[in-house]
Formats: sequence, C-alpha cells, structure tokens
Amino acid sequence: MIVAIKNATAIYLKMNQSAKINTIPVASPPAVAQQPNQQHWRPVVASSLSNQAWLAARRDELAIRSISEQAAVSLTLAEIITGFYNIAEETVTDFLQPKIKNLMTDPYDLKGMASGVAAMARAIKEKKTIALFGDYDVDGAASIALLYRYLTHLGCRVIFHVPDRLRDGYGPNKPAIEKLLADGAELIVFLDCGTSALDLLLPLTNQAGDKKCQIIIIDHHLSEPIPPLPDSLSLINPNRFDEKNNYGYLCAAGVSFLFLVALQKNLRDAGEKNLPDLMGYLDLVALATVGDVVPLTQLNRAFVKQGLVIMSAQQNIGLMALLELLAIDSTLSAGQLSFYLCPSINAGGRLGFSGLGATLLTTNDVARAREIALSLHQYNEERKIIEQQLVMNADAIIMGDKSLLEKNLLMVEQPAWHVGVLGIVASRLKDKYHRPAIVGGMGGDDDGKDAGGKKNMPQVERADDVITASARSYAGIDIGAAIMAARQADLLIAGGGHKMAGGFKCYRKNWQAAKDFITHHIDKQCNGTLPQSTKKIAATLPLAALSTDLAIEMEQLEPFGTGNRTPLIMVKNAVFEKAVWLKEQHLSVFFSGDGMAKRSLRAMMFRAVNNKTAQHLAASKRGAKFHLLGELYANDWQGNKSVDFFLVDAAPTEE
Repeated sequence: MIVAIKNATAIYLKMNQSAKINTIPVASPPAVAQQPNQQHWRPVVASSLSNQAWLAARRDELAIRSISEQAAVSLTLAEIITGFYNIAEETVTDFLQPKIKNLMTDPYDLKGMASGVAAMARAIKEKKTIALFGDYDVDGAASIALLYRYLTHLGCRVIFHVPDRLRDGYGPNKPAIEKLLADGAELIVFLDCGTSALDLLLPLTNQAGDKKCQIIIIDHHLSEPIPPLPDSLSLINPNRFDEKNNYGYLCAAGVSFLFLVALQKNLRDAGEKNLPDLMGYLDLVALATVGDVVPLTQLNRAFVKQGLVIMSAQQNIGLMALLELLAIDSTLSAGQLSFYLCPSINAGGRLGFSGLGATLLTTNDVARAREIALSLHQYNEERKIIEQQLVMNADAIIMGDKSLLEKNLLMVEQPAWHVGVLGIVASRLKDKYHRPAIVGGMGGDDDGKDAGGKKNMPQVERADDVITASARSYAGIDIGAAIMAARQADLLIAGGGHKMAGGFKCYRKNWQAAKDFITHHIDKQCNGTLPQSTKKIAATLPLAALSTDLAIEMEQLEPFGTGNRTPLIMVKNAVFEKAVWLKEQHLSVFFSGDGMAKRSLRAMMFRAVNNKTAQHLAASKRGAKFHLLGELYANDWQGNKSVDFFLVDAAPTEE
C-alpha cells in the first residue's frame, strides 16, 4: 500500500492542473449554437456522475493524417492536436517546439518601451540609484528579481520594496515611495502594478530639483483611459487602454523580459560588453507565467517550456533552495511550479511577510536562501491550515442555510476570516458548488489584481467597518463586470477584476445591498439559470490502448495549464472491479477492459472524499460498466514503466 501511494504521488507531482481547468461551462443548447466554436464540438455524454456534459471534437481525418505525417506523431496525438487544441497545420511546429525567437516580435511595438529603455540606459550610464517596487505575488517577486539580477550584474545600485498585502494593499503608496526617495532612488520602476495609480505617480514627475523622479511602469493589468504622460513617466503595458498589440496575454514578468530584451539591444549598440545572458533568466519568467495563471499559449508557451529547462539546471540560488526543501529533483513540470513552488512563494505575501518571495529570488547567499525557503514553506503550511478551516466554516454556513444554494451566486462572509486566503477559498467553493463564489472577511486586502481601481479609495476610520471580498467565477459568467457595476452604483468603496476573478471593499452596512445587486447582475447574465458545466474530450480510446508509449508521446504537448489544458482521454465501456480508499482521502479504482481485451487499469482520484463521482464508484458493484474520463501519464517508478490514469469523471454505460 505504501508503494502504491508513493507511486501515485510521484506522478501527481506532474499534474499540471486539476480537473477544474478542463471544466468549461457552456450555456443551454440554444445559447451554444451562437458560439463560434459550437460546430467544432459534439455531445457525447449528456450528464456524468458529476452532472456534467461531455463534448468531443469533430474529427477532421485529412487534418489528422496531415499533421501525423508533418510532425511525425501518432494518429492519436495528431487527433488531439487538431481536435482538442484546434491547432492548424501551419502552426503545429511552433506548438510542439515553441521557440522564443520565432514567437516574439519587436518589443518596441509596445507604447512606452522606447522612452522606458532610454531612461533606464541613462540611469545605468550615470550610475543612478534604481528602485524597484513590485506586487506581493509571485509575478511581482519574479519581475523584481529579473530587473534586480540584470542591473546588479551591470554594477548598478538597486533597492527594492514590496508592499505589505494586509497593511498597505495593492500598488504604489505614498509612504513607501517617500522611503525609496529618502534612500536615494532616482529612478523607480513599478512592476506588476502602477497602471491604476497614475494620479499618485504623475505628481512625482512634476516636482522640482531633488524631489523629481523618473518613473517606469511595467504592468499587464487592464487600465482606464490614459491621460497625456510626460517624458519622465513611461507606461509599458500591453493592456493599457490605448494599446494595440498581440502581447495582452503576458504576465508582468513576461513584459519585463521584453523590456530587458530591448534594453540589452540598446546597451549593446552603445558598446556595453558586460551584458548577462538573458536566456538564463527564463526560469523566473516561467515561474511567474505559471503562477499568475496566464494562458500557456504563443510566447508564454515558449517561456515556460524553455524556462523549465533553465530551472532544472538550478542556476537561481533561491529556487534551488526551495526545490531542495520540497525534495523535487526530477525533471520539472509546469504542474510542480503551480502546485508547489508558486504557492510557497506567494505564502509570505498572504500572511503578512510580503518581501520574502522577492528576497528569495534575488539572493546569492545559499544559507540565507535556505532560511527564507524554510520560512516560506512553513507559511505555506500555515496558509493551508487557515484555508482548510475557512472552507470548513464556509461549508457549515452553506449547509446551515440551504437557501444559499438556490441562488446563482454563492456569497458568504465572516469577520474573523483571514483576508490573505479569501481568493483561494472562493475558488474552492466555486469548484465544489458549481457556481460563482464571493468570500468576505474584515480588514486587509486580497489579490491586488482582483481589486483594481482602488486609487481613489477613501480612508475609513475603523477597519472593522469594512469588508474585503474576493470573487471567483468560470467561463460564461463575468464576475468582474458585476463588481464594476456595483462600484458604479456606489455600493462599494472600491473594486474591479476580470471575467474569472474579482475583488472589492465595501462598508459592512452595504454588504447585503452589494450582495443583492451582484446576484441580480449574475442572474441577468445567465437568464436566471447557470450554464451547464462541460468537459471536453481529447480522444476516445479502448482501455487496451492506454499504453506507456502513448503517455510518453503526449508529453510533447506540455507545458499544461490555463490555455493549454491537459488532454482528457475517454475510455469506453470499462468494467468496474473494485475501489480502495488510500489514507482515507484518495480513491484507487480498478477496471478491466470490455470484450476480448482483458487488460486491467488502475485509476486514481486524489482528495476525493467529497467527490460525487468517487463516492458513486466506491459504492459500485463489480461488473458495472462505465465510460471514464481522465488524464494519462507515464510512470517510471524505480525503473518500472507503467501507465497512470488520473480519473476526472465517469458516466454509467447505457446498455
């Protein structure tokens, strides 16, 4: 039994995203018909054990054969590429072998890039003190580390600051800026923040004498209309209001890398010889790209694929210390970044130690790196306990008031709930109850990216008069639009977000009114009925076809994550043999093939105690037949190669 658990855990480390990533809610049939890709998908299972519909891509035999020959892959893999991922023949090479040089256009296409690079080049030449101000999440920390490592390599004096998530909230704040100026900052770079704080930053560029400061903003968050900017402020953001480009999917670290590419060319053209190898910084870009949950497509796919190679070489002292602590010594995957490294780096910011992540990624002191890695790991373990307790508390509230589940929006709050984990708890509730969720606590702040537009937030006398809330949704329900509408209705102190996530602050006295307003907005979006959740099938295979060779071949499709989901394989007519609970939370389910092929399959379901599909299977009788849906992985445990199948869903076979 112990070997079985270790074996499953080894593969679990490679899991990139849980089944929720593959769960794409769609509207009822009439609404689906209006969607542009509707003709690409056909219904296969109307309702599974988890009450979800399964869809399969319509086969294009000519495209499948063409891609199979062109890319030298099996017909099954070609089917997944053309159907599940909808990759055209002319782009299949860039998909399977993404290279930065083929996918990146001129960084100077971005507004503000030319002036920002010129300002930084002058600061380097004139040996000015450069300050970096970054967000408290992994994207902000990695962005700081990118510029810090580059600039210190050139001999620059660099200082950095990360705001306290609970005390300062998201983005630039006046006391921190004044402290950086007092410490000698002559150029301040705001990373993963600053776009929504122009009213605070513009006056700094208009000061006279020593108080005047050059500012560069490198960000990726959506903006409101941009006022005319002086030469002393450069705003580099692919998502700024007046921007037209193809880089809107990048995280801040991705934009920062483009900035360094442009800066490198500027310095090289000026005769600078002591320039670092930018490719060696791709581990930081990959970390941030995965951690900020941006689409793993186009240039991001190349960043992560090549960045994982750099990270595996363990060139960054801080990352090496964290990998050592987590006992990760195998070839790295995007899943390991998502499940282990990123949460650890984010944990400091969530619990009030915001600067630890950036310090870990910038230090060259091995002992210091190990000390910080241990602290972050311990904070992450503490975060997990807090998160689990909050989820249990929220479940108790929901079970105590079933009327909450009669609404299309699940919205709960408690004064004692820790604001640093509200977003995670909202995500858990959204997945469990299949509806958008908003979770509120008192004081502090949650994701800065979720609560945009806070630049004019008034000061309040009592922190316990204000509720901080974080929201999570899924495709088809725009939670950010609902929050923005509530803000425009003056029900919120501040708030914002995007389709899948949002956040806000409101006075406690306005909580119920905000709840009613946002719920009504959600009701209007979905015409009173939430869209049905669906899962999309990559390929349908008999149980006997789940081979190690196929699992190894499918590794060419990595990295998996948002925008590049792990393929879901459907196995038809599997015969149930038995189910065994492991450690009272993981379910190991055994199946055999139907008909002549009597090959057996063990399927794993992790953390499945409250999973409807797992509960049904655990109570099933031997001989029952099911269609299975899951993720296929190659397992090499102590030299023994085998197949692991992570079961996502199942549907009873209709005789």
